[in-house]
Amino acid sequence: MPEAAMLRHRALCQRKADTTMKHDSILITGASSGLGRALAQTLARPGRRLWLGGRKA
Repeated sequence: MPEAAMLRHRALCQRKADTTMKHDSILITGASSGLGRALAQTLARPGRRLWLGGRKA
């Protein structure tokens, strides 16, 4: 995915995550690369617990 598209995608995901996430713990599979990694980076915030799984994690 081109860099500009990735930044736009992250901004949209973050906006939605900030308004819809009600829990402190989130499980993300496939977090060692690709979309799972981008999602983990986007959702990482103080006070949230991210449980990450992946073959290379």
